[in-house]
Amino acid sequence: MIEFYGSLSENCIKKTEKRKAKRFGIVCLFVTILSVVITTTFAVFHPAQFYYFLIWTILIGIVNILIFVIPARSIIFRLPKRIVFKPDENLITIQIDGLGKGWSPVLKYISKVKEIIDEGEWYFIIFKYDITDTIVCQKDLIIQGTIEEFEKLFEGKIKRNSKV
Repeated sequence: MIEFYGSLSENCIKKTEKRKAKRFGIVCLFVTILSVVITTTFAVFHPAQFYYFLIWTILIGIVNILIFVIPARSIIFRLPKRIVFKPDENLITIQIDGLGKGWSPVLKYISKVKEIIDEGEWYFIIFKYDITDTIVCQKDLIIQGTIEEFEKLFEGKIKRNSKV
C-alpha cells in the first residue's frame, strides 16, 4: 500500500490549476467548434431553428472566455488530501477533506491509469477515458510506502517532464 496525505504546496496548486484549466479549455474549445458546425448546418438546412443554436454557440464562447479570464481558485477545495494506492485490490482511494462528514471517498482503478507525468516534486496521474480528471501526488507527502514502490507500480506509464 502506498499513501500520500497532506495539503499540497502553493506552487503545486498553482501548476495544477493551470494544467486543469488548459485541459478543460481544450474540451470547451472542442464543444464550441462542434456547436459552430451544428449551427452552420442548421443555418443551411433549417433556417427557423438557426437562432436557438446561434444563442447556444455564443453562450459557449462566453464560457470559454471566462475560463481563461477568471482564475479557478475553487480548485483548492477539490484537491485530494489523502490518496491510497492498493495494488492488491487494483484500487486508488481518493479522499477529499472539507466536503462534509457524509462524503464518501472516490474509488478509481489502477488499471485505468493512462499516464503519469513526473513534474519533479509531484506526479500528475491521468486516467483513460477521463480527460477532465487528474490526481496530484506530491512526493514529499508520501507517508506509507516509498517513491520507488510507486514508480515500480506504474513502470512504463511514467513520463518525466523535460522542463523540470
